[in-house]
Amino acid sequence: MSISKPCLILSNALMDMYAKCEKMTSALKVFEGMEKKDVISWNIIISGFSSTGAMDMACSYFREMPMRDLVSWNAMIAGLAQMGKWPSLMILFEEMLAHRVKPDRVTNVYLLSAASELGFLDQGRSIHGWLMKLHGNSDAFLGSALIEMYCKCGRTEKGLLVFELIKSKDLTSWTAMITGLAFNGHGMKALDLFAELLEGGLVPNSVTLISVLSACSHSGLVDHGLRVFSDMKRKYGVEPGVEHYGCLVDLLARSGKIVEARDVIRNMPMKPSKSMWGSILSASRDHGDIRHAKEALEKLVELNPEDDGGYVLLSNVYASCGRWSYTDKVREIMARRGIKKTVGWSCVAIDGILHYFVSSDQLHQSWVAIHSTLSGLHKEMDFLAEI
Repeated sequence: MSISKPCLILSNALMDMYAKCEKMTSALKVFEGMEKKDVISWNIIISGFSSTGAMDMACSYFREMPMRDLVSWNAMIAGLAQMGKWPSLMILFEEMLAHRVKPDRVTNVYLLSAASELGFLDQGRSIHGWLMKLHGNSDAFLGSALIEMYCKCGRTEKGLLVFELIKSKDLTSWTAMITGLAFNGHGMKALDLFAELLEGGLVPNSVTLISVLSACSHSGLVDHGLRVFSDMKRKYGVEPGVEHYGCLVDLLARSGKIVEARDVIRNMPMKPSKSMWGSILSASRDHGDIRHAKEALEKLVELNPEDDGGYVLLSNVYASCGRWSYTDKVREIMARRGIKKTVGWSCVAIDGILHYFVSSDQLHQSWVAIHSTLSGLHKEMDFLAEI
Protein backbone atom coordinates (compact mmCIF):
# COMPACT_ATOMS: atom_id res chain seq x y z
CA MET A 1 0.00 0.00 0.00
CA SER A 2 1.43 3.39 -1.04
CA ILE A 3 0.43 6.61 0.70
CA SER A 4 1.73 10.03 -0.37
CA LYS A 5 2.38 12.43 2.50
CA PRO A 6 0.27 10.39 4.94
CA CYS A 7 -1.13 11.79 8.12
CA LEU A 8 1.21 10.69 10.93
CA ILE A 9 -1.54 9.52 13.30
CA LEU A 10 -3.43 7.66 10.56
CA SER A 11 -0.24 6.03 9.26
CA ASN A 12 0.76 4.89 12.75
CA ALA A 13 -2.71 3.43 13.32
CA LEU A 14 -2.64 1.62 9.96
CA MET A 15 0.86 0.31 10.59
CA ASP A 16 -0.15 -0.85 14.08
CA MET A 17 -3.11 -2.74 12.63
CA TYR A 18 -0.88 -4.54 10.12
CA ALA A 19 1.73 -5.34 12.79
CA LYS A 20 -0.86 -6.77 15.19
CA CYS A 21 -2.19 -8.95 12.34
CA GLU A 22 1.44 -10.07 11.72
CA LYS A 23 1.40 -8.51 8.24
CA MET A 24 4.84 -7.01 8.59
CA THR A 25 5.45 -6.60 4.85
CA SER A 26 2.41 -4.30 4.65
CA ALA A 27 3.40 -2.52 7.87
CA LEU A 28 6.87 -1.91 6.47
CA LYS A 29 5.45 -0.47 3.23
CA VAL A 30 3.48 2.07 5.24
CA PHE A 31 6.56 2.85 7.38
CA GLU A 32 8.86 3.34 4.39
CA GLY A 33 6.25 5.53 2.68
CA MET A 34 5.94 7.91 5.62
CA GLU A 35 7.44 11.35 5.01
CA LYS A 36 7.64 12.00 8.75
CA LYS A 37 8.12 9.42 11.49
CA ASP A 38 7.96 9.79 15.26
CA VAL A 39 9.14 7.49 18.05
CA ILE A 40 5.73 5.75 18.00
CA SER A 41 6.24 4.83 14.32
CA TRP A 42 9.59 3.22 15.09
CA ASN A 43 8.23 1.43 18.17
CA ILE A 44 5.37 -0.11 16.16
CA ILE A 45 7.82 -1.57 13.63
CA ILE A 46 10.21 -2.83 16.31
CA SER A 47 7.38 -4.35 18.38
CA GLY A 48 5.90 -5.97 15.26
CA PHE A 49 9.15 -7.64 14.25
CA SER A 50 10.08 -8.69 17.81
CA SER A 51 6.63 -10.17 18.53
CA THR A 52 6.83 -12.30 15.36
CA GLY A 53 10.32 -13.56 16.22
CA ALA A 54 12.15 -11.54 13.52
CA MET A 55 14.72 -10.27 16.00
CA ASP A 56 17.38 -9.49 13.39
CA MET A 57 14.97 -7.08 11.68
CA ALA A 58 13.83 -5.65 15.02
CA CYS A 59 17.44 -5.08 16.06
CA SER A 60 18.28 -3.45 12.73
CA TYR A 61 15.48 -0.87 13.07
CA PHE A 62 16.19 -0.44 16.78
CA ARG A 63 19.79 0.55 15.97
CA GLU A 64 18.61 2.98 13.27
CA MET A 65 16.20 4.81 15.60
CA PRO A 66 17.11 8.49 15.95
CA MET A 67 15.67 8.52 19.48
CA ARG A 68 14.57 5.66 21.74
CA ASP A 69 12.21 5.62 24.70
CA LEU A 70 11.36 2.99 27.33
CA VAL A 71 8.81 1.37 25.01
CA SER A 72 11.57 0.80 22.42
CA TRP A 73 13.80 -0.98 24.93
CA ASN A 74 10.91 -3.01 26.34
CA ALA A 75 9.87 -4.14 22.85
CA MET A 76 13.36 -5.52 22.23
CA ILE A 77 13.57 -7.09 25.69
CA ALA A 78 10.13 -8.70 25.23
CA GLY A 79 11.16 -10.16 21.87
CA LEU A 80 14.38 -11.63 23.26
CA ALA A 81 12.45 -13.10 26.20
CA GLN A 82 9.89 -14.63 23.84
CA MET A 83 12.69 -16.38 21.94
CA GLY A 84 14.51 -17.47 25.09
CA LYS A 85 17.62 -15.41 24.27
CA TRP A 86 18.31 -14.72 27.93
CA PRO A 87 22.03 -13.79 27.73
CA SER A 88 21.30 -11.30 24.93
CA LEU A 89 18.45 -9.88 27.02
CA MET A 90 20.76 -9.23 29.98
CA ILE A 91 23.36 -7.60 27.73
CA LEU A 92 20.70 -5.33 26.22
CA PHE A 93 19.50 -4.41 29.71
CA GLU A 94 23.03 -3.36 30.69
CA GLU A 95 23.12 -1.19 27.55
CA MET A 96 19.74 0.29 28.52
CA LEU A 97 21.08 1.31 31.93
CA ALA A 98 24.18 2.79 30.29
CA HIS A 99 21.81 5.05 28.31
CA ARG A 100 20.24 6.12 31.64
CA VAL A 101 16.84 4.64 30.78
CA LYS A 102 14.98 3.68 33.95
CA PRO A 103 13.28 0.23 33.85
CA ASP A 104 9.59 -0.05 34.67
CA ARG A 105 7.35 -2.82 36.00
CA VAL A 106 7.22 -4.60 32.63
CA THR A 107 11.01 -4.48 32.18
CA ASN A 108 11.57 -5.99 35.59
CA VAL A 109 9.22 -8.91 35.01
CA TYR A 110 11.23 -9.83 31.89
CA LEU A 111 14.49 -9.34 33.80
CA LEU A 112 13.29 -11.64 36.56
CA SER A 113 12.46 -14.25 33.91
CA ALA A 114 15.99 -13.90 32.51
CA ALA A 115 17.53 -14.18 35.98
CA SER A 116 15.37 -17.28 36.54
CA GLU A 117 16.48 -19.01 33.35
CA LEU A 118 20.17 -18.15 33.82
CA GLY A 119 20.27 -18.76 37.58
CA PHE A 120 21.49 -15.21 38.26
CA LEU A 121 20.50 -14.92 41.91
CA ASP A 122 22.44 -11.70 42.62
CA GLN A 123 20.77 -9.86 39.74
CA GLY A 124 17.41 -11.22 40.84
CA ARG A 125 17.98 -9.96 44.38
CA SER A 126 18.90 -6.51 43.09
CA ILE A 127 15.70 -6.34 41.06
CA HIS A 128 13.75 -7.52 44.12
CA GLY A 129 15.21 -4.69 46.21
CA TRP A 130 14.31 -2.12 43.58
CA LEU A 131 10.76 -3.49 43.31
CA MET A 132 10.36 -3.38 47.10
CA LYS A 133 11.03 0.37 47.06
CA LEU A 134 8.47 0.94 44.32
CA HIS A 135 5.69 -1.54 45.05
CA GLY A 136 6.31 -3.16 48.45
CA ASN A 137 5.26 -6.80 48.84
CA SER A 138 1.59 -6.58 47.94
CA ASP A 139 1.78 -6.87 44.14
CA ALA A 140 0.66 -10.41 43.21
CA PHE A 141 1.86 -10.11 39.59
CA LEU A 142 5.42 -9.10 40.48
CA GLY A 143 5.37 -11.47 43.45
CA SER A 144 4.72 -14.40 41.11
CA ALA A 145 7.73 -13.42 38.98
CA LEU A 146 9.90 -13.17 42.13
CA ILE A 147 8.72 -16.58 43.33
CA GLU A 148 9.67 -18.10 39.98
CA MET A 149 13.09 -16.43 40.05
CA TYR A 150 14.00 -17.58 43.57
CA CYS A 151 12.74 -21.12 43.02
CA LYS A 152 14.58 -21.53 39.70
CA CYS A 153 17.74 -20.31 41.45
CA GLY A 154 17.22 -23.05 44.07
CA ARG A 155 16.14 -20.69 46.87
CA THR A 156 12.72 -22.18 47.59
CA GLU A 157 12.65 -20.73 51.11
CA LYS A 158 12.96 -17.22 49.65
CA GLY A 159 10.17 -17.99 47.23
CA LEU A 160 7.96 -19.12 50.10
CA LEU A 161 8.76 -15.92 52.01
CA VAL A 162 7.71 -13.78 49.02
CA PHE A 163 4.55 -15.89 48.68
CA GLU A 164 3.61 -15.39 52.33
CA LEU A 165 4.11 -11.61 52.06
CA ILE A 166 1.70 -11.22 49.13
CA LYS A 167 -1.44 -9.75 50.70
CA SER A 168 -3.97 -10.66 48.01
CA LYS A 169 -2.85 -13.96 46.54
CA ASP A 170 -4.45 -14.82 43.22
CA LEU A 171 -4.41 -18.13 41.34
CA THR A 172 -1.22 -17.09 39.52
CA SER A 173 0.60 -16.64 42.85
CA TRP A 174 -0.49 -20.06 44.11
CA THR A 175 0.44 -21.69 40.81
CA ALA A 176 3.88 -20.03 40.79
CA MET A 177 4.63 -21.35 44.28
CA ILE A 178 3.37 -24.87 43.49
CA THR A 179 5.49 -24.83 40.32
CA GLY A 180 8.55 -23.68 42.29
CA LEU A 181 8.15 -26.46 44.84
CA ALA A 182 7.68 -29.00 42.04
CA PHE A 183 10.80 -27.72 40.24
CA ASN A 184 12.90 -28.29 43.37
CA GLY A 185 11.55 -31.78 44.09
CA HIS A 186 9.28 -30.84 47.02
CA GLY A 187 6.33 -32.85 45.77
CA MET A 188 4.50 -33.30 49.08
CA LYS A 189 4.88 -29.61 49.97
CA ALA A 190 3.42 -28.75 46.57
CA LEU A 191 0.46 -31.06 47.23
CA ASP A 192 -0.04 -29.53 50.69
CA LEU A 193 -0.11 -26.06 49.13
CA PHE A 194 -2.57 -27.31 46.51
CA ALA A 195 -4.82 -28.54 49.33
CA GLU A 196 -4.62 -25.06 50.94
CA LEU A 197 -5.58 -23.50 47.61
CA LEU A 198 -8.70 -25.69 47.45
CA GLU A 199 -9.60 -25.00 51.08
CA GLY A 200 -9.44 -21.26 50.34
CA GLY A 201 -12.17 -21.65 47.75
CA LEU A 202 -10.02 -21.15 44.65
CA VAL A 203 -10.65 -23.39 41.64
CA PRO A 204 -7.47 -24.61 39.89
CA ASN A 205 -7.13 -23.97 36.18
CA SER A 206 -5.32 -25.94 33.49
CA VAL A 207 -1.91 -24.40 34.32
CA THR A 208 -2.25 -25.08 38.07
CA LEU A 209 -3.04 -28.73 37.41
CA ILE A 210 -0.03 -29.09 35.11
CA SER A 211 2.13 -27.83 38.01
CA VAL A 212 0.53 -30.26 40.48
CA LEU A 213 0.95 -33.22 38.10
CA SER A 214 4.55 -32.16 37.46
CA ALA A 215 5.18 -32.09 41.23
CA CYS A 216 3.89 -35.66 41.50
CA SER A 217 5.99 -36.75 38.53
CA HIS A 218 9.28 -35.27 39.79
CA SER A 219 8.78 -36.69 43.29
CA GLY A 220 7.56 -40.16 42.29
CA LEU A 221 4.11 -39.65 43.84
CA VAL A 222 2.34 -41.96 41.39
CA ASP A 223 -0.89 -42.58 43.32
CA HIS A 224 -1.34 -38.88 44.11
CA GLY A 225 -0.73 -37.97 40.48
CA LEU A 226 -3.22 -40.53 39.18
CA ARG A 227 -5.82 -39.21 41.63
CA VAL A 228 -5.29 -35.58 40.55
CA PHE A 229 -5.55 -36.56 36.87
CA SER A 230 -8.73 -38.52 37.57
CA ASP A 231 -10.27 -35.51 39.39
CA MET A 232 -9.50 -32.96 36.68
CA LYS A 233 -12.76 -32.99 34.75
CA ARG A 234 -15.04 -34.35 37.46
CA LYS A 235 -13.98 -32.02 40.30
CA TYR A 236 -12.41 -29.01 38.61
CA GLY A 237 -14.11 -28.93 35.22
CA VAL A 238 -10.81 -29.00 33.31
CA GLU A 239 -10.61 -31.20 30.22
CA PRO A 240 -7.18 -32.91 30.16
CA GLY A 241 -5.05 -31.54 27.34
CA VAL A 242 -1.85 -32.75 25.73
CA GLU A 243 0.32 -31.22 28.50
CA HIS A 244 -1.68 -32.99 31.23
CA TYR A 245 -1.35 -36.30 29.39
CA GLY A 246 2.34 -35.52 28.98
CA CYS A 247 2.68 -35.18 32.76
CA LEU A 248 0.81 -38.47 33.23
CA VAL A 249 3.11 -40.27 30.78
CA ASP A 250 6.16 -38.78 32.52
CA LEU A 251 4.78 -39.75 35.95
CA LEU A 252 4.39 -43.40 34.94
CA ALA A 253 7.58 -43.61 32.89
CA ARG A 254 9.80 -42.12 35.62
CA SER A 255 8.50 -44.68 38.10
CA GLY A 256 9.41 -47.54 35.75
CA LYS A 257 5.85 -48.17 34.54
CA ILE A 258 6.91 -47.83 30.91
CA VAL A 259 4.26 -50.22 29.55
CA GLU A 260 1.50 -48.29 31.37
CA ALA A 261 2.91 -45.01 30.06
CA ARG A 262 2.89 -46.47 26.55
CA ASP A 263 -0.76 -47.50 27.04
CA VAL A 264 -1.69 -43.92 27.97
CA ILE A 265 -0.17 -42.70 24.69
CA ARG A 266 -2.00 -45.39 22.73
CA ASN A 267 -5.42 -44.66 24.26
CA MET A 268 -5.45 -40.86 24.69
CA PRO A 269 -7.77 -38.79 22.46
CA MET A 270 -5.05 -36.72 20.76
CA LYS A 271 -1.77 -37.24 18.95
CA PRO A 272 1.22 -37.67 21.28
CA SER A 273 3.72 -34.84 21.60
CA LYS A 274 7.48 -35.03 21.20
CA SER A 275 7.94 -34.63 24.96
CA MET A 276 5.88 -37.77 25.65
CA TRP A 277 8.12 -39.94 23.53
CA GLY A 278 11.07 -38.14 25.11
CA SER A 279 9.80 -39.25 28.54
CA ILE A 280 9.53 -42.85 27.31
CA LEU A 281 13.03 -42.69 25.85
CA SER A 282 14.55 -41.15 29.00
CA ALA A 283 12.84 -43.71 31.24
CA SER A 284 13.95 -46.53 28.92
CA ARG A 285 17.53 -45.29 29.29
CA ASP A 286 17.25 -45.23 33.09
CA HIS A 287 15.74 -48.74 33.21
CA GLY A 288 17.77 -50.31 30.38
CA ASP A 289 14.66 -51.00 28.26
CA ILE A 290 16.08 -51.10 24.73
CA ARG A 291 12.85 -52.25 23.02
CA HIS A 292 10.82 -49.27 24.17
CA ALA A 293 13.80 -46.95 23.64
CA LYS A 294 14.01 -47.90 19.96
CA GLU A 295 10.26 -47.46 19.49
CA ALA A 296 10.37 -44.05 21.16
CA LEU A 297 13.24 -42.93 18.92
CA GLU A 298 11.34 -44.02 15.80
CA LYS A 299 8.35 -41.93 16.89
CA LEU A 300 10.57 -38.94 17.72
CA VAL A 301 12.21 -39.13 14.29
CA GLU A 302 8.75 -39.19 12.67
CA LEU A 303 7.79 -36.03 14.56
CA ASN A 304 11.09 -34.20 14.06
CA PRO A 305 13.66 -35.87 11.76
CA GLU A 306 16.26 -33.13 12.36
CA ASP A 307 16.27 -33.31 16.18
CA ASP A 308 19.46 -34.75 17.66
CA GLY A 309 18.07 -35.32 21.17
CA GLY A 310 16.45 -38.70 20.53
CA TYR A 311 19.55 -40.13 18.86
CA VAL A 312 21.76 -38.99 21.73
CA LEU A 313 19.41 -40.56 24.30
CA LEU A 314 19.27 -43.87 22.40
CA SER A 315 23.05 -43.85 22.16
CA ASN A 316 23.16 -43.38 25.94
CA VAL A 317 20.74 -46.32 26.40
CA TYR A 318 23.10 -48.60 24.45
CA ALA A 319 26.10 -47.23 26.35
CA SER A 320 24.46 -47.88 29.73
CA CYS A 321 23.89 -51.50 28.65
CA GLY A 322 27.48 -51.85 27.42
CA ARG A 323 26.44 -52.20 23.76
CA TRP A 324 29.16 -49.96 22.38
CA SER A 325 28.90 -51.21 18.79
CA TYR A 326 25.26 -50.08 18.71
CA THR A 327 26.29 -46.72 20.14
CA ASP A 328 28.69 -46.30 17.22
CA LYS A 329 25.93 -47.27 14.77
CA VAL A 330 23.64 -44.55 16.14
CA ARG A 331 26.42 -41.99 15.66
CA GLU A 332 26.96 -43.28 12.10
CA ILE A 333 23.25 -42.89 11.31
CA MET A 334 23.37 -39.32 12.64
CA ALA A 335 26.37 -38.54 10.44
CA ARG A 336 24.76 -40.15 7.39
CA ARG A 337 21.58 -38.11 7.85
CA GLY A 338 23.53 -34.91 8.46
CA ILE A 339 22.28 -34.56 12.03
CA LYS A 340 24.71 -32.81 14.37
CA LYS A 341 24.58 -32.80 18.14
CA THR A 342 23.34 -29.46 19.44
CA VAL A 343 26.24 -27.42 20.76
CA GLY A 344 26.09 -26.94 24.52
CA TRP A 345 26.46 -23.50 26.07
CA SER A 346 26.62 -21.90 29.47
CA CYS A 347 27.11 -18.47 30.97
CA VAL A 348 28.23 -16.97 34.25
CA ALA A 349 28.09 -13.48 35.73
CA ILE A 350 31.32 -12.26 37.38
CA ASP A 351 31.51 -8.78 38.89
CA GLY A 352 28.30 -7.86 37.06
CA ILE A 353 29.71 -8.87 33.64
CA LEU A 354 28.03 -11.68 31.69
CA HIS A 355 30.44 -14.28 30.24
CA TYR A 356 28.98 -16.58 27.57
CA PHE A 357 30.63 -19.93 26.67
CA VAL A 358 29.95 -22.35 23.81
CA SER A 359 31.28 -25.92 23.64
CA SER A 360 34.58 -26.13 21.69
CA ASP A 361 34.61 -22.34 21.36
CA GLN A 362 38.02 -20.79 20.73
CA LEU A 363 36.78 -17.24 20.16
CA HIS A 364 36.45 -16.19 23.82
CA GLN A 365 39.11 -13.59 24.64
CA SER A 366 40.37 -15.66 27.59
CA TRP A 367 40.02 -19.13 26.06
CA VAL A 368 43.74 -19.99 26.38
CA ALA A 369 43.71 -19.21 30.12
CA ILE A 370 40.39 -21.04 30.56
CA HIS A 371 41.61 -24.22 28.84
CA SER A 372 44.90 -24.08 30.71
CA THR A 373 43.06 -23.82 34.04
CA LEU A 374 40.70 -26.69 33.14
CA SER A 375 43.65 -28.83 32.07
CA GLY A 376 45.33 -28.15 35.40
CA LEU A 377 42.16 -29.09 37.29
CA HIS A 378 41.86 -32.36 35.33
CA LYS A 379 45.46 -33.27 36.20
CA GLU A 380 44.83 -32.42 39.86
CA MET A 381 41.71 -34.62 39.94
CA ASP A 382 43.53 -37.50 38.22
CA PHE A 383 46.33 -37.21 40.80
CA LEU A 384 43.87 -37.21 43.72
CA ALA A 385 42.02 -40.20 42.24
CA GLU A 386 45.26 -42.22 42.27
CA ILE A 387 45.97 -41.52 45.95
